[in-house]
Amino acid sequence: LGKNSKSLVERRQKELELYLQALLQQFPEATPTPLASFLLFHLYEINGIATALAEDLFHRGEQLLQAGEVFCLHPLQLYSISQQLRLAKPTCFNGDAKSDLGHILDFTCRLRYLKISGSRGSIGTSNIQETSLPFDLSVFKSLLQIEVYLCLLKLLLFGSLPAGCSAAGDPQSILLPEASEFSQWEPEGLESACPVTAVIPVWRNLTTLDMSHNCISTIDSSVVRHDTIDQSVHTQS
Repeated sequence: LGKNSKSLVERRQKELELYLQALLQQFPEATPTPLASFLLFHLYEINGIATALAEDLFHRGEQLLQAGEVFCLHPLQLYSISQQLRLAKPTCFNGDAKSDLGHILDFTCRLRYLKISGSRGSIGTSNIQETSLPFDLSVFKSLLQIEVYLCLLKLLLFGSLPAGCSAAGDPQSILLPEASEFSQWEPEGLESACPVTAVIPVWRNLTTLDMSHNCISTIDSSVVRHDTIDQSVHTQS
């Protein structure tokens, strides 16, 4: 009797929390898989998210690349990859070769069609807001097409810029986001008679540009400067 009283449940909850914290301190380098799974690291924690993605691509990566279909990633996954690359530690820190970060890097290096799909509000039961997460797209070396939904649009084209807004007001903010930081600039590969403060890299292999569902009122010169584009879509822009 009384085992389900509110005070007892709260006390046991606190004791369990302290016990789990003590367990985590025992494994500072790599959390054992059963404990990581119990704590839902594969959903909310950068090491767990990267590990789950690496294992998935270990099993399915080659098949997905051969199929040539669009592969969907979420901002939290991309953020986790970016953070892993910043850490000075081995790419396989838990001893399981299937979870090696190299499986992700090999896949992203060869992937051609990417969809980035974000979400509104918090993720699951956490307080993580995907729209506030910066991420680096420099690991994608062979992309021909990117679709972006409900996430920050000022993507890190070559690995150094902070992420920006959720909807673009002009094509330049999509194609040449770095240009907004400079008063005088020219796109890469174009000779200028006037001095410029920056040379902005362009998407050399981009052939199709879909800017649908943004807030674009005019088409600026950034589209012209990408002379490889042969199809441009502006539905509900």
